[in-house]
Amino acid sequence: MPAYHYRLVSPDSEEFAMEIKIKDNQTFRDFHNAICEYLSQQSEKFASFFICDEKWNKGEEIVCKIPGKGNKKPPKGSLLMKKSKLKDYTDLDTKLIYESDFLYTTSLRIQMIDMSPAKQKDIYPNLVSKEGELPLHAFGKEIMMDDKEANELKNSLLKDFENLLGDEFDEDIEL
Repeated sequence: MPAYHYRLVSPDSEEFAMEIKIKDNQTFRDFHNAICEYLSQQSEKFASFFICDEKWNKGEEIVCKIPGKGNKKPPKGSLLMKKSKLKDYTDLDTKLIYESDFLYTTSLRIQMIDMSPAKQKDIYPNLVSKEGELPLHAFGKEIMMDDKEANELKNSLLKDFENLLGDEFDEDIEL
């Protein structure tokens, strides 16, 4: 079974780079959870991968959650992360954009840099390397605070937003 080796970079910071290995039969949800874990972020309800062309123009969207109460299908032209395996949508030439959150926009450009046999002893996904810090953006502006402060503010804002929406977002719909 192949393992994919991805390099993730931020278009907002030349100092940040991260590499993750993940098995080809794992889902985009597994990849999303790994990204959140390795960035010390909560697993966002509002996150998407976009399959891009060679110029980084966004194409098909792979969503984390299905928006809207009672909806059982992702928006037209979108796929659901937990149902989408990496091997079905990526190869060595594929470019992806990962975006999460609407309060602190995290945007990463992702490219596969290697494909090799998965090692039995390794746990996947795994963090190969991480350099620099990812800048946080609130409403399009860079903010500077430590991880604890950022997570506290983010959790507070998300709770306020979810209270405003009520039950508009149905979290655990099975397809």
